[in-house]
Amino acid sequence: MYPALLTESATLTGYIAEMLDAIRASVHGLTDEQARSRPCRSALSLAGILKHCTWVMHAQIVPRTTEPGSADGAAAFMGSFIPQDSESLTDLLESFDATRHRYLQAISELDPGAEMTVDPKPWEDQLEPEQATTRMLLAHHIDEFARHAGHADIIREQIDGADAMSLRFAIEGRPGNKYVRPWTPSS
Repeated sequence: MYPALLTESATLTGYIAEMLDAIRASVHGLTDEQARSRPCRSALSLAGILKHCTWVMHAQIVPRTTEPGSADGAAAFMGSFIPQDSESLTDLLESFDATRHRYLQAISELDPGAEMTVDPKPWEDQLEPEQATTRMLLAHHIDEFARHAGHADIIREQIDGADAMSLRFAIEGRPGNKYVRPWTPSS
């Protein structure tokens, strides 16, 4: 984000949007096959990261249908990283974009200082609901999406050497400068 005098809500939402932009940019110029590839030892693919981040955003705007920590909840979480054969990269991007728009609108309307109830997280040994501020949720989302943007950077660099800044310049149509050259398929 560029420096600006913003409200707390706009700052937090802006950083989340920036991380989501980086995740989306990670697939710029790739084929379906490249986006599904897993060039690292991890089972993560760029298509899987897109799908998972869409799942995370969707979970914030639509009431959960599974209990946190339940077998169904765990299966939904694990499945969120695996694109189905029928889901093309175009489909995943369309879903990501539509969900991103609704998600950013919803979180921009939150009061960071408001109290909320956080569901149990048995995988972190938090067995009961806890009270927290919405600020904590938004900070957690910055952490979540920044982690996955980093994963996406590493995976993309393994695929064709493209890095986040050169992809961003290419997407924005920027000419580049003495520090960053826009990505091109031949670069």
